[in-house]
Amino acid sequence: MQEDKIYSYIYKDFFKGLQERSKGIIAMQYEEARKTNEIVLFIRDDIRRKFKSFTI
Repeated sequence: MQEDKIYSYIYKDFFKGLQERSKGIIAMQYEEARKTNEIVLFIRDDIRRKFKSFTI
């Protein structure tokens, strides 16, 4: 990470800031994670303009 910082967001607040295209994918991933007692980790790279999410 370029900033050497980690930010933590509440899902609903984070979700509001997403583009419509991403919202559908993230909503499904989040619901699956809830069902299996997992979490979704979101990583954003502002320099490369990449956004990734992982269920762990």
